[in-house]
Amino acid sequence: MIFLQSHNELRNLGQKQVKFCPFCKQNQNHSIWLQYRLTTFNLIMNFASDVKYHLACSNCRNGVRLKNQEIEKYFKEKFKTHPVPFSHRYGGIIVLIVLSLLVVAIFANKAYKFLPDW
Repeated sequence: MIFLQSHNELRNLGQKQVKFCPFCKQNQNHSIWLQYRLTTFNLIMNFASDVKYHLACSNCRNGVRLKNQEIEKYFKEKFKTHPVPFSHRYGGIIVLIVLSLLVVAIFANKAYKFLPDW
């Protein structure tokens, strides 16, 4: 049986700034939020897609969308890491590589059995 699940992940990246909120009409703390769609195939492979960054007010949760390239560059410079977890970014590719190596090993083992004994 094949399981395919998809849901949204929302993470507070915690970079607080005090800015004027037009909805609250006063200065409020704003945080950077990461939102992405996580698709899981057979509970093993993870694919992160539709990555968005938002600067949201901590009081009313309204805010603006930020540019992905600028935020990812900022996080690489400041924290030397990417905000999306490694297993969510590359989980599907790693599982496909492991499965292909397993298939190659099985075929190599079967081909080895048919070699003549000298």
